[in-house]
Amino acid sequence: MGELATSLIEKKTAPFDASEFENRYEEALRRLIDKKAKSKSGKKTLEDVDEPASKSGSNVIDLMAALKKSVDGEKPAAKSARKSGAKKKSA
Repeated sequence: MGELATSLIEKKTAPFDASEFENRYEEALRRLIDKKAKSKSGKKTLEDVDEPASKSGSNVIDLMAALKKSVDGEKPAAKSARKSGAKKKSA
């Protein structure tokens, strides 16, 4: 078993190349800083959030998009459905 583990490690081992990875946090932060620098107003700016490329049925919620929806005044349909269901039961 030890020889098998050693051979697998040797096959999968490669030198680390940082250029293969993308620092999306740094890029987003630079875009936000540039946007705020260009605005030259004292107003707070919400960053435009790019939608994920694929929605694979994940249960992960984009908190920034949800926050922007709540700021824009959009109400989730689930709350209104619960309220109408409660009205029907009490009537």
